[in-house]
Amino acid sequence: MTIGIFVFANANSYEMLLLSQVVVAVGSCTGFVGAGYIGGQWFGMAKFSFMFGLVQVVAALTSAFSQNLIELALGSMTWRVLFNGTAIFGIMLLVLGSIYIRNPTPVAGHVGEGIGEFFTSVLKSMLEIAKIPHVWIASAVGGALFGVMLALGVVWGPKLLTVHGFSQATASFGASMLWLGLAAGSAAIPWWSDHIKGRKLPIVLGGIVQLACLFALLYVPAIGMPLAFALCFGFGFANASHMLAFSTAADVVTPKQIGTSAAIVNGIMFIVGGIMISRPGVRIGWGLEAGIEPRSLELAQYASLPLLIALVIAVALSFYMKETYPKS
Repeated sequence: MTIGIFVFANANSYEMLLLSQVVVAVGSCTGFVGAGYIGGQWFGMAKFSFMFGLVQVVAALTSAFSQNLIELALGSMTWRVLFNGTAIFGIMLLVLGSIYIRNPTPVAGHVGEGIGEFFTSVLKSMLEIAKIPHVWIASAVGGALFGVMLALGVVWGPKLLTVHGFSQATASFGASMLWLGLAAGSAAIPWWSDHIKGRKLPIVLGGIVQLACLFALLYVPAIGMPLAFALCFGFGFANASHMLAFSTAADVVTPKQIGTSAAIVNGIMFIVGGIMISRPGVRIGWGLEAGIEPRSLELAQYASLPLLIALVIAVALSFYMKETYPKS
């Protein structure tokens, strides 16, 4: 990932920019699932859900502050200097990780295993998990919930708030409420799930709250700043229910397959997230061609329809999804 950021910071062509995105994506795919899985290995799989929640707390807080910090930093330095500095910070993390990250016990069973055998075992494990329908349902629910969050938190949240008349700085700060809410929810909702010994209820309620918050952001006219910020925070808090997709998928596989199930859920989440990020932009083009006024609330409503549909699908599937919390 650090190499990819260096390539991005020093790119001098569109092709180099694309290459940097691929390298960053390949490198960073180990981060979220890896950190959550390491937590489960160190503290036991009974804490798997809670440890994933703590990882998401850090990830969400980083996302919340990075938007505002990047905008602030670009006021005093060029983007190349900023991201070269980010890559240097990545080198520092690499050194710290190589020193301190370790397995709780020696890992046995893979000594002498070649590259071919390794990929064969990975593919076999993925195929075994793919035969479990519940993993696909959990992945679809988590993908829809997280995909909408990614679309709003990365691209469309600030644009939606500017349509309501907020300045760019205020809109960016308001969008960071999404990530702050996700950080708070990621600490609370997995704990609540373990406390009530249930996965289904938090996922159902989380989806309903997100749908209500997004609907209000889109269809309540002349929305004030306090309410807009509260709705963004509430959406993010409820979105933490997508973390339970990892937990409910882990409930239905063997302990040795938990890491693979988490990787499958995470992969589907980001595939859906990529689709959700792109759809509003496509619909904005269609809306402008149809004569809808640019930068209007009507255009925002038209563009955001795929996000609302995704949340409706997630809620419907979560009602259908079975309860999987372990009895012991």
